[in-house]
Amino acid sequence: MKVRASKFITLLKRSKTSLLTISRELGVCESKLIRMLNGSQPFDYQQSKRILEIFGADAMVSVIDWEGMNVRCPV
Repeated sequence: MKVRASKFITLLKRSKTSLLTISRELGVCESKLIRMLNGSQPFDYQQSKRILEIFGADAMVSVIDWEGMNVRCPV
């Protein structure tokens, strides 16, 4: 899954969560999470599943980069 970095950061601020907390939840280092947000590396299935569990699908629908994954938004 690819996400839009600016919208993901906004979501983190709204939920009062840090990049360090999310990186620990996903089991990656903070620098790898930043590379994922910059688009050079997508989230794998387990990481995507965990992000959706943390924030919920309703919040993530606008954050996911549907065009970047070459998928039409299901909503």
